[in-house]
Amino acid sequence: MKILYVINQISNWSGDSRLLWLTVQFMKKSGHQVAIATTDGNPFRDLESSEKYSKTVEKLSNFNGNSVLINDVPVFPVHSVSSHFGMYSFNAGIMAKKIIKDFDIIHIYSWYHHVGIEFFKAAKKYKIPLVFTAMGTLQNDAQHFYKTQKSIIDLFFTKKIIAYSSVLHSVGQSEIESYIKYGGKKDKIIQIENGINLKDCELKNPSDILKRLGVDNKSYILYLGRVHQKKGIELLLKSFNELQHNNNEIHLVIAGTGKSDYVQKIQRNVKDLGLSNKVKFAGLVSHDEKLTLLKSAKLFSLTSKSDIYPVAVQEALAMGIPVVVSKESDYPEVQEYKAGILVNLDFKEISRAFEKLLLDEDKLKIFSNNAKKLIKENFLVEDQIKKFEIIYNETLSKNK
Repeated sequence: MKILYVINQISNWSGDSRLLWLTVQFMKKSGHQVAIATTDGNPFRDLESSEKYSKTVEKLSNFNGNSVLINDVPVFPVHSVSSHFGMYSFNAGIMAKKIIKDFDIIHIYSWYHHVGIEFFKAAKKYKIPLVFTAMGTLQNDAQHFYKTQKSIIDLFFTKKIIAYSSVLHSVGQSEIESYIKYGGKKDKIIQIENGINLKDCELKNPSDILKRLGVDNKSYILYLGRVHQKKGIELLLKSFNELQHNNNEIHLVIAGTGKSDYVQKIQRNVKDLGLSNKVKFAGLVSHDEKLTLLKSAKLFSLTSKSDIYPVAVQEALAMGIPVVVSKESDYPEVQEYKAGILVNLDFKEISRAFEKLLLDEDKLKIFSNNAKKLIKENFLVEDQIKKFEIIYNETLSKNK
């Protein structure tokens, strides 16, 4: 089977691209021919520590119209005019028409990017089956950003791609509702949650990041992800500040980055709350730094306003870290397995959840074991990939 995956960028920084790489690598191991169509745009140009991705971007930018090999996978990059919304490219349509007929099935990851629109149009023109994974981009909260541009794409393309797609892949329950809102038929919607490779959670080369941040031998709550409005970091800070009244020994580590103006806003917020000695900013972290931070964390917290099975939560659970996550993150299994606490977006409720777990070491140990069990029984990437193989085969059979 020849499968082409389409996404707007392929860094390892975003959850979307990390999941795509996992899928691609496992499908390749299963004997399928896989390739990726993406842009050479650097979505991190406006972010702190964007230089960490310069090598990947440089490799994509030096292509000659054909594919380049990245991680032994053929990647077809189209030149991006802008690093901003949609990563517009003049030649996305040309590339799509040039290569799309070489593949049996097209799988588009995420939405509201130009490369996705052009490959959808080409798939429809040449009647090639398409699987669409919105990755949370259709959710109401996500619509608040780049609202005008998204409204235009909705007007001309969103309902069309949903109508044409053979399969609408949903990561969680809330995404099913989004597909239906745009006219998706229930019999085309299939839910497969994000998967995780446990080998990627094995810490082989511990980093000195704890010492650099000044939290070695100290207890801390960890946030890992984008520094973005939708992630609820301001609410997390308010909750952490409330916790200080009863537990002033705990620290908070924020690992990740975002647009510099918003990062600076969060840093000012920390200063205004008088938490500069308690809140540490790790910035963009490497794989080893991430695992080092996870391994030593007391708790992991994500108070996102809108999310669907975020990868960072899975990584924390896989390493046995109890979690405090918002109900909006669409993780019901956390409550079912008693691997953490689901909370409303209320700073006092979040603070009480922190306190409840931090004051009970026995409960933390039980929740830690439950967290690992949750992942092993529900979210192993090998199991999720087998489900995709079935979907692809059924889709091809129906379209013969």
